[in-house]
Amino acid sequence: MTAHKLVCDWQGSGTPSTHKCAGCGWEVQTYAKPRQAIAAAVQAAYNSHLDPQTGLDPMPRTNTPDVITAKPGPNGTIRRTRKVRVKRCCDGCGEVLGDVTDAELEAAVNGPNLPSMIAEHGCQPTGAD
Repeated sequence: MTAHKLVCDWQGSGTPSTHKCAGCGWEVQTYAKPRQAIAAAVQAAYNSHLDPQTGLDPMPRTNTPDVITAKPGPNGTIRRTRKVRVKRCCDGCGEVLGDVTDAELEAAVNGPNLPSMIAEHGCQPTGAD
């Protein structure tokens, strides 16, 4: 896996500037000028993509149950559908904590490691002594 690195392709006026992470698919385009005025904003956006928990207030997680729907199908059959929500577990003890946040789901798709859940759960990790 390639290390994360901010790569900026600054363009002249009228053309969007592209800013990418060399280690994953993160990308943002800017149109404003001068570039000194937006460089800090691009850096802040890049830093927040590395740590999806940056700037987020801790809040209780929701725990949405699975929903199973049964509908009549053709020829007297029954069609069942299940709607599930992705869950997050504590990496210390394995207990299910609730639904993943949008930031965690985006981080999982883009490749960086997810933050540890031990601090949020407040448990002591179990392991071989």
